Amino acid sequence: MRKLLANIFSASALLSLVSSLLVASPASAYTLKSADFNPSYIISDAQFFDENALTEAQIQAFLQLKIGTCSNTRCLNVYKMDTFDRAASVIDTRSNAPLCLSYTGGVKESAARIIYKVQKACHISAKVLLVTLQKEQGLVTATAPSAGKLKIAMGYGCPDTAPCDSQYFGFYNQVYKAASQLKRYTDRNSSYWNSKKVGTTVKIGYHPRSFNSPATCKKKSVYIGNKATHALYLYTPYTPNAAALANLWGTGNSCSSYGNRNFWRNYNAWFNLKAELLARVAALPTATKNSLGTVVSEASCPDTTNTCVINYQTGVVTFALMGTLQVSFGPIGTAYKNSGGPSGPLGAIVGAQETITAGGTGYRQQFVSGFIYQAPKGTAFALTKAMNDFYIANGGPAGSLGWPASAARCVSTKCDQLFDNGLIITNTSGQLTTVPEAIGETLFGVGGVNSAWGLPTATRESVTTSTFGNGAKQTFHNGVAFEKNGDVTFVRNTLIPALTAVGGQETAGWPSGKTQSSGTNRYQVFTAGTVFGSTAKRSGILLPTAMAKVWRETGGAGAYLGVPTAAAQPVTNAQSVAGSVVTFAGGAIISSPSGVFAQPSGIRTKYLAAGGPASSYGFPIAAPTLSGGVWTQKFQVGKITTSVPTTRATIQLGSRGADVRYLQSKLKLKVDGIFGPKTRTAVIAFQKSRKLTADGIVGPRTWVAIG
Repeated sequence: MRKLLANIFSASALLSLVSSLLVASPASAYTLKSADFNPSYIISDAQFFDENALTEAQIQAFLQLKIGTCSNTRCLNVYKMDTFDRAASVIDTRSNAPLCLSYTGGVKESAARIIYKVQKACHISAKVLLVTLQKEQGLVTATAPSAGKLKIAMGYGCPDTAPCDSQYFGFYNQVYKAASQLKRYTDRNSSYWNSKKVGTTVKIGYHPRSFNSPATCKKKSVYIGNKATHALYLYTPYTPNAAALANLWGTGNSCSSYGNRNFWRNYNAWFNLKAELLARVAALPTATKNSLGTVVSEASCPDTTNTCVINYQTGVVTFALMGTLQVSFGPIGTAYKNSGGPSGPLGAIVGAQETITAGGTGYRQQFVSGFIYQAPKGTAFALTKAMNDFYIANGGPAGSLGWPASAARCVSTKCDQLFDNGLIITNTSGQLTTVPEAIGETLFGVGGVNSAWGLPTATRESVTTSTFGNGAKQTFHNGVAFEKNGDVTFVRNTLIPALTAVGGQETAGWPSGKTQSSGTNRYQVFTAGTVFGSTAKRSGILLPTAMAKVWRETGGAGAYLGVPTAAAQPVTNAQSVAGSVVTFAGGAIISSPSGVFAQPSGIRTKYLAAGGPASSYGFPIAAPTLSGGVWTQKFQVGKITTSVPTTRATIQLGSRGADVRYLQSKLKLKVDGIFGPKTRTAVIAFQKSRKLTADGIVGPRTWVAIG
């Protein structure tokens, strides 16, 4: 069976029907041009056979948009009818090739549901079905359609030369049968395949009178470029003449036909999103177009898309079916494009950029899953919806945090983001919180959510001291960050009990450097000295600054003194001059008006046996010296020398312990107490310099040379 112009029974009826189906040119930036009509390629195969062209909801929304308020119950946006089951069909009994899948009927199915289900069953785009409904009976825009028009909705079974066939009456029948026939036309197993065959040039009439004898209207030689065009010419076997194309939204002349013109016209006016997008971009203000720059990629605008996306040098523009043009340009547009645009984590553009005045003029733009902020200085960063909600609750750009200063970083469900005046970060409770000012900036620099500090367990609090000035601190999972005059130092939890035990900031002042470790011992420099603690107990020792300086000069925890064993104690000499002493595992440090000096255990044993500072020796007046394994130290009166050289065990590659630490300190190596390859290399170099056997083994002769 052949379908010609819908419901046209004679040439004289042609213009009256066409006039009744004319619709006003759509209010659109995109203007169709007659020169764009290609009779050989009316629509692409991808568009024609797109079984996923529209969802049921999209079809319903489209009908609602086009029709609006209905004056009766037959408009396609409100129409419902019962449908019946249809078994899967075949092309014909000769080939038995599959045609349409089965259709399961339903009660009071909407027009949108029927169109959607036929799209899926017959693999013919719902857009094609909608355009055909419009070109045949104007039903997509009709606000008061007649029952007669619904009865022959797709013009199926209505040849030009005879009445419509009643067996195909009814909206459901029409949509299904028309889609089925369009699919049949394009199958190689069909008897219709060789009529106006793809890849051949055939004569197509401009009008039914093109086939009169004699013909009163002409024919056109048309190359059939694809299966979709082949199907359209079989369904409506005419091509528009120059007069019809010259007046795309009106009538031509007595030899004009309009079926395939109207199909092409309406399809492109409704669904050519790329053309519409480009036209709307062309109509944008010059400043916006200049900001976008030139097109970089149109890869996201395929023929079958319902959201067209074009990337520009510094931005992104999108246009969605039944939507509006969305533009993201400038620094925000660049950031959006670099994040992946609509297919990235932010999703589609929601609205236009808005101006924000806070410390200057900046901008913000909303997306489905977040925002991008452009600071007055021009930097632009994205915020997730959750981050933005928290940010706005804290005042946004005009609040204490200021403008975003970095991209967000996330590890699993934990996130952080830096702002001008602090950090927003996930805390140990899984909630977002602020880490203000310098502490926040420092935390971000050491890794934020992935740092050794761990996550915040409390908010920032001020700290006041009577001696060392005021500052702030904030507690984290693995320690406490202290801030003084913009400088931030972290103290690990392993040292916090010791700091508390010595009196906290009021006694120790403010930390600097890093928490160090030596075995079970932990220590860190503070304003008033070095605080020592141990993982084995919660007590602490504050080694005053001058003593701590001497301790470091002797080699620190890895040298002969080791770590303190008791806090500073007062002492006096025989003349009642006051001093103080701190004892260590390997000796002591004594402070007096004569100076601050270390004292190894060998000297200290003799010194204490003689009565210490109260003896005739008095206070030390010089640092101890070691030569040939013998220690010597001068005092206010006299000196003490260890009579027996210190005996040390032979050590070599693989050895560990205090002797290794002492060796490393003397060779000015990293002190870790492990005799590794680097230590061995240094020992060999030392042995060579002293003309000893360069074997890397530290025995008696090497120990004497080292001192």
